[in-house]
Amino acid sequence: MIEFFDKIGLPKFKRLTILFCLAGDWIISAYVIMGLIRGREVIRQLFETAIQQQGLPPEEIDLNIIDHYYQLGVKVGCTMIAVVLLFHILCYWLFYIGKGFGRGYVKTLGWMGAIGYLLFSLTSFQSPIFATVLFIQFLFYVFVILGFRNINMKE
Repeated sequence: MIEFFDKIGLPKFKRLTILFCLAGDWIISAYVIMGLIRGREVIRQLFETAIQQQGLPPEEIDLNIIDHYYQLGVKVGCTMIAVVLLFHILCYWLFYIGKGFGRGYVKTLGWMGAIGYLLFSLTSFQSPIFATVLFIQFLFYVFVILGFRNINMKE
């Protein structure tokens, strides 16, 4: 294993690590955004249930407010994803230029990503294609973990 990573070298390992981590970021971001977009009917049902449980007559509630809350939720969710992606890009840059914080963050991200994507792929029964994509991303994170264990980061 050490010979494999010695052949790759530190600069190429850093670029591949950043590419693989960005792929993981993209996959999870797309999944969350698709969930937000598809969640309109779920939000409507939750509001209607809450209105009924409060004993309020549904006719007195403006149902357009549900759409406003939904749109607010989508905007907040997308903003949070954008902030996390910007933070990750900053950490990837710090890793690339050799800063300790970036290295530690990417190393931790590799472990958390591997565990998360493995569990997520094993529980994604609804779509075998999506589960396969998640498992491939898990393998990318395993590459990152093995690289940190086997490559000399001082080059």
